[in-house]
Amino acid sequence: MRQVFYSSPWIHEPEPEELFRIYAAYGERIKVKAGVDLPYSGEDALVCYLEKGLGAFSYLDKSGHKNYFAIIVPKQTFGDLVSLTQNRMCLKGEILRDSTLIILKRKIWEEQVMKSVATLSCYVRNAISKEESHMEGMIANSTLELPERILSFSYALINAYYPPKLEDWNPLPVTLTLTEISRVVAANRTTVSLIISDWIKDGNAQKKGRQLLIYGRLFQNLYDWSCSFDKSSSNP
Repeated sequence: MRQVFYSSPWIHEPEPEELFRIYAAYGERIKVKAGVDLPYSGEDALVCYLEKGLGAFSYLDKSGHKNYFAIIVPKQTFGDLVSLTQNRMCLKGEILRDSTLIILKRKIWEEQVMKSVATLSCYVRNAISKEESHMEGMIANSTLELPERILSFSYALINAYYPPKLEDWNPLPVTLTLTEISRVVAANRTTVSLIISDWIKDGNAQKKGRQLLIYGRLFQNLYDWSCSFDKSSSNP
């Protein structure tokens, strides 16, 4: 699943407690409908903590097709990576399902992050982890075959909610459409559908209503260099 970094592709780690305390102390809780784009660049920029729901960082490729750079699940954030640089970006923070957010004006977020070296250091480590997750997604999309990409994404998504079970069924904790999955793994909807249909025929996946379940044996051969890497060594 991971080939270079320890971060999972497409899915960030939960926001550290030290940074979440800023949202809890200074933020405002709001409800946002699916389809809204969050203003995290420009004068109205916000930094947002996703409490409930689902979101994504989306962008259009040169053909005008929408792609997802990362899927944002609860306990993750929008806008913190651009808050200190104030650079305008072509990425959109998109709300995919009706969600509850804790929002902060960028100025307040900056002031609080800058208050201590310890908090700023936590922010930097967190930012690096997120960028490594983005790079892992790009590496996966350029080096893995499509079935492996779908499995890697499914594993990372499941792992964000509960430890994947290698000898049992693993329900995807979020109901995603085939189009949404295809936007993550850089593929077309039809091909993604055919692969999942083959897994169902082989008894390795099943549908319960709209929810997809994957049997853990499909995850057993996912490539993850860190499984065999001696972390005590300084020379990987």
